[in-house]
This record gives sequence, C-alpha cells and structure tokens, in this order.
Amino acid sequence: MSGADVTHPGSGIKDRPSIASLVSSFDVTFSRYAAFTRVQAPRVEVIEELEDMFFVSTVTNFEANVTPTFCMCRLPSATFIMSIVLLRGE
Repeated sequence: MSGADVTHPGSGIKDRPSIASLVSSFDVTFSRYAAFTRVQAPRVEVIEELEDMFFVSTVTNFEANVTPTFCMCRLPSATFIMSIVLLRGE
C-alpha cells in the first residue's frame, strides 16, 4: 500500500518549491513504512518524480523482505496507490 501527496507553500508565496512525498508499507500487516520525499517546482500538483520514487520504494521493499534463509523475496502481487486531493478551505 502506498500513499502520495504534494504540499505547496502558503497562498501568495510563488517562489518557494512544493514538496512531493510517497509513503509505502513493506509487510502484510501494514506496520513497516518508508517515506520518500522530493522537492519540485512551485504549485505543480503532479508528482514529477513519482516513477523514480516508486522504483526506490520497490527496491527498498525487496531489500527489506529478503532473508538469509529465504532467498526469494516476497514482492506484492498488486500495489495500491492512494492520493487525496483537497481544495482550499477543506
């Protein structure tokens, strides 16, 4: 399970960057997480480096689930990405 969002500077501030983040869980009980953050152009709602962040998330998941006695990593069969869009004032 992964969640993504973009945070922008306060209204009226146009010269500061936006922050994009992706948080992903790495176990079947959804109790282990890793977060990935990137700085991007101001007021851009699309996460510009989502593909890179998701790739790093997948590699981190693989590395977190490999054990010395079990060489086959248990990668998820499906991935869910959630993003919530809120309008100003909500």
